[in-house]
Amino acid sequence: MSWQNFPLKKLHIELSSYCNAACPLCPRFISNSPNIRKDLIQAQISFEKFKEYFPVSVLENLDKVLYCGTMGDPITNKEILQIVEYVTKLNPNCEQVIHTNGGIRSQNFWQQLGKIFNTSNRKVTFSIDGLEDTNHLYRRNVVWKKLITNVKNFIQSGGHARWEYLVFKHNEHQIETARKLCNDLGFKLFLDKKPFGFINYSNNTVVNRTVFDKDGQPNYTLEPSTIQYYNNGIAVGKNTEVYDPDRSIKNTTIESLGNYAIALDQQQIRCASLQNRVSEVYVNSQGFVFPCCYVGTSYDGNVDNFLDYQIKFNIDQHKKLLDLNKQNIQEIMQEGIIDRIFSSKWKDKICDGKIGFCSQTCGKTNPVDKIYQHTV
Repeated sequence: MSWQNFPLKKLHIELSSYCNAACPLCPRFISNSPNIRKDLIQAQISFEKFKEYFPVSVLENLDKVLYCGTMGDPITNKEILQIVEYVTKLNPNCEQVIHTNGGIRSQNFWQQLGKIFNTSNRKVTFSIDGLEDTNHLYRRNVVWKKLITNVKNFIQSGGHARWEYLVFKHNEHQIETARKLCNDLGFKLFLDKKPFGFINYSNNTVVNRTVFDKDGQPNYTLEPSTIQYYNNGIAVGKNTEVYDPDRSIKNTTIESLGNYAIALDQQQIRCASLQNRVSEVYVNSQGFVFPCCYVGTSYDGNVDNFLDYQIKFNIDQHKKLLDLNKQNIQEIMQEGIIDRIFSSKWKDKICDGKIGFCSQTCGKTNPVDKIYQHTV
C-alpha cells in the first residue's frame, strides 16, 4: 500500500479551524472547558488558497471531497459556497460531503447551499446529539431553534441532509424520538454513532468526562451510553476511571505501555486512506498534508501521550515537505513523503519506527470500523 503509487481520488479538507460550538471532548479546547488552547492556530482556507492548493487537474479526477476537519466547523469558512460551487462545476460527479453542527449562518446561506447540495452525491451531515433538552450538553453553544431553522431552510431548498447522532447516557433514551423527527424534517438518513473519548484502550476501562466552565469549575459529567454497543461492550459502572484533567502522561515510554505496546506491534495495519488501490489525504486549515484526519488530530491536538509524541516527532522531521504553501500536492504525493513517514515502517516494531497510532486506529481490530450502529 502506497500513497506514492495509488492515484489520489479522495480529499478530506479542513476548510476552517474556527468553530461556533464548544464540544467538551474537542481537541481545540483545554480540559473539556470552553477555553480555546493558546497554541491552537485558527485559520481558514480562502477560495484563492483552495484553488492554489488543489489545481484543476487534481479536482477533475477526484471521486470524493469531505469537508469536515478536526478543530473547526467548515461552515465557519466565509467562502465555502464559492468553494463547493467551484468543485461542482469542475467535477459534477464528485461526491461532496460537509459535516457541521448546523448552528450558524443565515437562512439565505442555507437556502443557497441547499440548491447546490441537492443530489445524493452532494450532502450535508448535521451532527445533532439529542433533542432540544439534550443536544446542548455536548454541542455547547448550539441553539436548538437556530439549528432547526437552518436544517429546514436547507432541506426545503432541495438539500440532501443526514442526521448523525452521538449516543451518550444522557441521550440514549431519545434515539427513536430523534429518528422520527429526522424523518419528519425530511432528512435522508439517520446515523447513530459511538462517541470516542470514553475508553482507555491501554487498560480497557471506561473514562467518564467532567465538563468544566470557563473558570475551570466542574459543570457536569458526560458518561458513555449504558447500552453496551455504544461503549464497545465494556460494562459501564465496572472498571470505571474518574477523569482527572491534571493527569499527564507525557512521560509515557514504550516500556511503560507494556502489553499494550506488544499488542500494537502485532496489529496488521489496514489503512483506511489506502483502499481499493486509491489514496486519500487530509489537509488541515493551514495547508499541511496528513495521511488522514486521525493523524491530523493527533498532530494538531494537545499532545500528551507516547503515541501522539511519536507522530509529532516523525512528522516534524518532514513538515516543510508536507506544506502546500511550499510545494504542490502532486509533488507531495509523487515524492513519497507520506510513505517514508508511515507505510514504510508499518512492518517494523514500535521501537524501530512503526507508528503505534496507526496500529491503534487502523489495525485489524480497532475502534473505528464499527462506530455506526444503524443507518435508516
